[in-house]
Amino acid sequence: MVEVHRANSNSADEPDGDGNIGDSDSEISAFEIENDSDIEDEEDCIEDPDGPILNNDSLLQIKCNDPDITSIVVYDLDHRIGRKDAGHYIGDNTHLNQLFIKGGTMPWESPLAALSMLARFCDGLARNSSIEDLNISDCELSIGKASNTPEIKKLSAYIVYRTSQFCFQNIKLRSIELNYCDLGDQGARVISSALKKKDNKSFLQQICLSTNEISDIVAKELIESLKGYENLEILNLASNSVSTQGCAALGDLFSSGAVKLNDISLTNNRIGDDGISAFITGLANSTPSNEIRLDLRSNRGITNVGWLTLNAYLQNPSCCIVNLDIGSNSIDDGCIAALGKAVASNTSLKALVLSADHEEDLVPIPSAAWQSLIPVSLHSDSVLQDIYLESCHIDGEGLDVLANALNNNPRIKVLHLGDNPQASGMAWKNFFNTCMQSPTTSLEALFLCENELSDDVIADMAQVLSNNDTLEVLDLEKNPSITESGWENFSRLFCDKSSINSTYASNHKLHDLGLQELPPELVRLLGLNEKENKKEVAREKILLSHFLDGQNDTDFLDVELGVLPHVISWIGRDYSGTPETEDTSHNRSSRNNVRVLLYQLLKRMPQLLPSRTPRYAGKKRKFSCEFFSRGGDIPLALKQQ
Repeated sequence: MVEVHRANSNSADEPDGDGNIGDSDSEISAFEIENDSDIEDEEDCIEDPDGPILNNDSLLQIKCNDPDITSIVVYDLDHRIGRKDAGHYIGDNTHLNQLFIKGGTMPWESPLAALSMLARFCDGLARNSSIEDLNISDCELSIGKASNTPEIKKLSAYIVYRTSQFCFQNIKLRSIELNYCDLGDQGARVISSALKKKDNKSFLQQICLSTNEISDIVAKELIESLKGYENLEILNLASNSVSTQGCAALGDLFSSGAVKLNDISLTNNRIGDDGISAFITGLANSTPSNEIRLDLRSNRGITNVGWLTLNAYLQNPSCCIVNLDIGSNSIDDGCIAALGKAVASNTSLKALVLSADHEEDLVPIPSAAWQSLIPVSLHSDSVLQDIYLESCHIDGEGLDVLANALNNNPRIKVLHLGDNPQASGMAWKNFFNTCMQSPTTSLEALFLCENELSDDVIADMAQVLSNNDTLEVLDLEKNPSITESGWENFSRLFCDKSSINSTYASNHKLHDLGLQELPPELVRLLGLNEKENKKEVAREKILLSHFLDGQNDTDFLDVELGVLPHVISWIGRDYSGTPETEDTSHNRSSRNNVRVLLYQLLKRMPQLLPSRTPRYAGKKRKFSCEFFSRGGDIPLALKQQ
């Protein structure tokens, strides 16, 4: 049996035995935690992009304060050998700066045992002073949940309290994320109290408390506790119950000039017209020097009155919103038309998101509304660069309107049109032909997943893109009707092998099709296109497609002698455009291929070599390939044009 003791601190409010928050001088009873250390540890095979997984090896590194381990991901705090002391070792570590606790895989079918281990872990965590980013997700930490037993409430309260102590005491803390933890009002108040009492407020940059059942009044208290955090940039309160009071507090926070928030997520809350008005009023009365990203997705309580208030602010010359997400909301035709006018006159908005989360949540926007929104918002005077229209029921008529508008707007860089299968194949063909061949297009990323695109549409698309030199990303994921025949069109797009000139003129810009499984040849060509030096991409494609098989080196026989040195030099250059000197496996393979080609060329054209003279008689000559690595960088195909 292992005891968990309270640290000697009166810095933050503590939970009493019933899970309630009391004064900091109250006592916490020791928790007794069952621990079975007789079961052998199993090998962890999970990989995580956030850092190494907590296992016996990484735990030893943490215990030894290894400077090479600066982040750790905790998936499982259970009875396996050594795990019971993980929090203790983390508390003493001075090199960790990121900690992720992902409770989704913890044994919550035995919540008391899981919470007991987490409580012990947080006991050690509270002592740590090096961690800058704390992320806890998918852990059931509800203090006030009626269905929880007193023991679970008590443990949850203790975990939240110890976490708040860590936040209070750690002056280096930059980011705290407690997402999907069901903190409830009591847990959120503990965090709020710690933040309010914290002395050093200059480091904290991010607070994320999404999906925690936080009420409007407690959200107000939490936001008010953020005054003085002058470097706070990100606030995420998504999927709670923020309404008028929380929005008013947020508006006051801006008007007071106490923070420089630039990323606010209020997705899926209970914001209505009064809430959006209170927030916009505070924002309009502030003088923020920063650009703001605002997410109001899925707030169905906002009616025409609220949307018109927002539209009016967008037309304000002092508007500072650069990214606005109002997807999955109920916006009628009149407000859509007003939004188009507001965006057209706005001088700050770079990204507009109108996408729906799910098709069943969608309130379709009629074609008439698209005709009032798209041409106006995409006017050439608009500064809009990215537009998101997934799951918006855009039909053929809507695509025509969009394509014509894009023709007149050279600023749009990113366009999301995924999950709009209402448009026919012919409508998609017309869309590509209209906007992708325009000399004014500047699209760099186009997302077309889940649109039921077929091989014949893909063939037309590839043909159009042969003359496009701006598009880098084309997301075609989840279009199962595209077969191997359709993908062959893209292989020809990236490397037309009909002639050297055709290969040189192929598309070397597009490098991402948004798919994991593609034909090997297409994957190889996409990999080549990722390289920044497009002349070298073309060079490599020409060598691989026309010469390295040893069958087409006769193409050099008709080259004029004055041009030939440049051609030979072009062959001998490496993929970065400079002579190959670094001794890597890639370069060794490249040099071998080049030597094979040069050897084949010299066999075909022995006149390139100096004639034998008496001083070479009876001696072997050494021929240096350095001769071939001087000169121009243009291929024969270009010389002949």
